[in-house]
Amino acid sequence: MDDIADYADTIKAMSIIGLTQHEQDEIFRMLAIILWLGNVVFREDDQGNAAIGDPSVADFIAYLMGTDGAAVNKVNITCRNWAEVY
Repeated sequence: MDDIADYADTIKAMSIIGLTQHEQDEIFRMLAIILWLGNVVFREDDQGNAAIGDPSVADFIAYLMGTDGAAVNKVNITCRNWAEVY
């Protein structure tokens, strides 16, 4: 396994199919967001509600998304009845 060669092949393939540098950057940014979401650890706060254990993780995800940490925190701990959405 050669990560450097694999990365180079990926970039080359993206260029061959016509992705611009901006589009490639956006793909890698979205991938980073998805991977960082896997680092979110939840805990229970003093009122018995869900909370993000390490706010710096939410802050970094927010940075990658171009928003603020409070927004990322809210969407990750707010329970939603998806039956109402669909």
